Order: sequence, then C-alpha cells, then structure tokens
Amino acid sequence: MPIYEFECKDCGHTFSKLYRKVQSSDEDTPPPCPECGNADTRRAVTSFAVHGSRQPDPQEIVAEKREAERRASITPKSQIEKWRSGED
Repeated sequence: MPIYEFECKDCGHTFSKLYRKVQSSDEDTPPPCPECGNADTRRAVTSFAVHGSRQPDPQEIVAEKREAERRASITPKSQIEKWRSGED
C-alpha cells in the first residue's frame, strides 16, 4: 500500500495519505488538508526510506574492537612469534 505525501497550497502543511492500490480512483482528487481543511492540495515529491544509519554506530565499532582484542588475547604468544618469524 503506497503512502503519498501531499502539500496544502494555502497553509503549506505537508501530510501523508495511504492508498490501498497504486492507482486508485480516489487518487484523481487529492485529499483536503487536515490542518486548515483547504481542498487545494497537491502531491509532493517524497524521498524514499532507507533502512540503517548513514554513519557507523559508535557502539558497534567499540564492540568490534573489543571482539578483536579478545580474539588476539586467546592466541598464544608462541604462535604469534612463529607468525612473525615466518615459520608455519
């Protein structure tokens, strides 16, 4: 069910309207403004929803660093020295 945004030409209020179908017979006449009741509204250009954040979550970064440190502390020092020296 698509949700369309409308803007009132009188007061400028922006509101959403849910339609059951993509092309509905009700879609020809835009809904009146719920703020001022004016019938002179138009469909507004809307942005789409994006799931997730745009920036990395600081708590997630801290958790990843802790997990990396935990894994590093599990590896025996002798194994680390072998890796550094190039031995298998």
